[in-house]
Amino acid sequence: MKLTTMIALTMFVLSAAALSAQDLADNPDYQQALELQQKSADASAAGDYDNAYNYSLEASEHLKKVRDAVEWERLKKEAEDLIKALNDRFAKLDTARAEKDFPDQYETASSKHTSAKAAFSAEDYRTSLSEAEASRDALDELDRLLAAGTTDTTVTVDTTVTVDNGNADIVLPKYYVVRLIVLNRDCFWKIAAYSFVYNDPTKWRILYEKNKHLLHQPNNPDLIHPKMIFEIPSLAGETREGTYDPREKYPVMPKQK
Repeated sequence: MKLTTMIALTMFVLSAAALSAQDLADNPDYQQALELQQKSADASAAGDYDNAYNYSLEASEHLKKVRDAVEWERLKKEAEDLIKALNDRFAKLDTARAEKDFPDQYETASSKHTSAKAAFSAEDYRTSLSEAEASRDALDELDRLLAAGTTDTTVTVDTTVTVDNGNADIVLPKYYVVRLIVLNRDCFWKIAAYSFVYNDPTKWRILYEKNKHLLHQPNNPDLIHPKMIFEIPSLAGETREGTYDPREKYPVMPKQK
């Protein structure tokens, strides 16, 4: 059993050269692993299998350190390269328009970018790479939205109206463009809960029934996609016109029984 294990560990040590293209000539753990592997081979040739086994065990411990160092360098390099690429993309981004037209996507991309740089400075390269990848994905979606432009011409809403004179005095959006919100995606339940829609998530089925013909799978209300344009039916006599514009302030839809 020891001989079989020793041979397996020896092969494990010999695989170190294939870990990375990185030059390991100056890595002390790699050099120590090679020396211990040679001792293991010499002991095995002499029939001293106990020492051969022990040398292989020691060699494997050094090789684990080599693997950890190679992985650390890989994560560092990938995180560094991606952060540099993100820096260039943000430098070319129309920040003012992104913040105004697609604030959720911009906030996600920007905050993840900041987190990636902070983690990199702390030498937590695994977290840095993960945050940078999340920023890249959000930025990809933001770029697509900016390239597509606004979906419809928005209508300026009179924000001075009040709800005291009844629902007929309320002017609210008639259309809503589904947004990509990475951490809390849009769904019928969430959209119905918006104060400018119904201010009540339980009214989601009204939205669904009106717009299910737009879904890729009409019988699945959970499957909606960014940039779909949903019509918001009047719920209680309120006036609805135009497309929801996040730059505007709307009255709050009174809750209905």
